[in-house]
Amino acid sequence: MALVLFVLIQLEPSSSISLRYPENLKNTILSGIISGIIWGILFRFSFFLLNKINDFFISILLSIVVNIISAILLMYFIFNLPAFFSSWDKFPNTFSQLMMIYNSSLFYAIAIYFFSVGTLIQIFYDLNRKIGQGNFIRHLLGKYKKPEEEERIFLFMDLKSSTYYAEKLGHFKYSRLIQDCFNDISAAVKRNNVKIYQFVGDEVVLTWKINDGLKHHQCIKVFFDFINTINSRKEYYLDNYDLIPVFKAGAHLGKVMTAKVGNIRSEIAYHGDAINTASRIQSMCNEHNSRLLISGSLLDQLVNEKKLEYSYTYLGDFKLKGKNNSTKLYSFLFN
Repeated sequence: MALVLFVLIQLEPSSSISLRYPENLKNTILSGIISGIIWGILFRFSFFLLNKINDFFISILLSIVVNIISAILLMYFIFNLPAFFSSWDKFPNTFSQLMMIYNSSLFYAIAIYFFSVGTLIQIFYDLNRKIGQGNFIRHLLGKYKKPEEEERIFLFMDLKSSTYYAEKLGHFKYSRLIQDCFNDISAAVKRNNVKIYQFVGDEVVLTWKINDGLKHHQCIKVFFDFINTINSRKEYYLDNYDLIPVFKAGAHLGKVMTAKVGNIRSEIAYHGDAINTASRIQSMCNEHNSRLLISGSLLDQLVNEKKLEYSYTYLGDFKLKGKNNSTKLYSFLFN
């Protein structure tokens, strides 16, 4: 995209930055590549910092600084790399002339370009996270206006003893606890190619397409990875909340209908027995004193994919609430 800047912005018709003359194509392409590298590195770094910053005004200030520095560095590199620009005859060859360029319309045009593109990328990035990874383009193309059938795996993960925690901590600290827990799930989500479907109170719903969830047993590995993250930060939780949060989870697979719902506020929703069954399974964790329960049909698929490295035990056939047929349940063991 940075190349577009040097196609649209021209000092004058005869300038070596202009694409009106084929011999200047090298300069334009090199300028686009350099600007893309400079701005891309700084913008990626700013994304990392923005995730660590909670203050709105500081985050805005950081974005402004990143774009200004990008524009300054671009002009500086072009000024100091004359060997790469064979016919660059309009740029300054003294420092004072460089300062004049920094106060020119070209410099401001470059800065505005970075601000515009950066803002658009940030908007699309936030929308993609809000709608769901990979769903944004499908949403724009109207893919889910008509319900489509998919086979998916669902894992419901819920904070155990949430009522007790809420009473002990109070609503403010309890809300901070939930924030910390769901921030800590991010690493496990990235490692296991999972889509976060919903956050509902102290519960999070994760989902995969069948093949993605079965691959490397990601649909259950994500829970073990999350627990390991919590355990590695137990000192933090003890210092701030005087407790270590405990989560329970239930998983199942099957066919669901995927559709876009709502007009004023729309989202991609899943409807079907598979998601309801996964929720029912998770609700039975307390009854069976289990951290992770999965259905027999999901376990069969996992075993067929590859030998499981996790220990589990068969609990029996159970008639879940609202279902006519019984479901085999398996409980995974934790140290």
